[in-house]
Formats: sequence, C-alpha cells, structure tokens
Amino acid sequence: MLESHSGPVMGLHPMFGSGVKSFLSQNVVICPGSQDEAFQWLLELIENEGEKLIVSEPEEHDQIMVVIQAIRNFVTFSLRVFLAEQEIDIHRSLDFSSPIFRLEIGFVSRLFAQSAPMIVDIMLATKERREAICKLANTYNQLAQLVIENDRDALVHKFKEAHSCLGE
Repeated sequence: MLESHSGPVMGLHPMFGSGVKSFLSQNVVICPGSQDEAFQWLLELIENEGEKLIVSEPEEHDQIMVVIQAIRNFVTFSLRVFLAEQEIDIHRSLDFSSPIFRLEIGFVSRLFAQSAPMIVDIMLATKERREAICKLANTYNQLAQLVIENDRDALVHKFKEAHSCLGE
C-alpha cells in the first residue's frame, strides 16, 4: 500500500465477520503505515464502538494470519472431509457428543456455511500458508505414526511438550 499511495496509509483487519451483531470486545488489527495521525478519528470511532485495537507490524500480522486463518480453516476443513469420507452421521454423533465435540462441530458448520472458493483462497493465498499446511500435515503423520506404533510414552511426552508452550 505504501508503494501505491503517497498519502495516509494504514492497514485495518477486523477479526470478525459480517454477521457480528455487536462490535463490543471485537478485535481490529492495525498495521501503521504513513501519516497515521490522519486516521486518529477512525481509531477513536472504532474504540468508542467497543472494539479492541491491536497494533501490529504487517509482517507479524501476516505471520499470525497463517495460523489464525489458513491453519484453522485447514484443520476444520480436514475434519469435515474425514467425517464425510467415514460416513459419520453428524446429527447422530451429536447425541453421543461431549461439549468439546459439539463446539468443534459448530466450527465445522460455520466454516461450511461460508463460500468454498473464499475458504480455499484463504488457505492457498501465499507460499507461507501452503508451506505451513504441509508442515501441519507432517506433524499429523508423525503423531499418527506414534499411535500406530502404540508409543504411549512418546505421545505423553509430545502432549507435555505442547502443553508447556501454552504457559499457565
């Protein structure tokens, strides 16, 4: 944007969809560009509506969006494809489900209510996104191999290792 426009430039990314009824506590990522003071009125308007402003450099935004958008969509998409291929009756499975499974099926339903080309374009948008999805698939394969090998100790170790990354 900075290369295309010599005037004020600021990147804004609302982290919610068009169906949101209230802006209260919704996040908007701001990537400063140039002449940021020209946008002060807009930033104040956003904050007055109850939205939370998150300041980020464009590179950080793009890196985090790989996980927030591409990886999240791929995981949800993959689960639904798997359930369809296994011919799992989703409605019947909900009779047996835990709260976590119901939440996951809610994510699946929400994703599949959206435009297929849009979701696919989000996953394919950049080389970094495609590479991250490939790395995730490799992680799945590594973990699946430990399951096939019945390697309980290695799986427990991976679980604890992943848990420690979350902090308290």
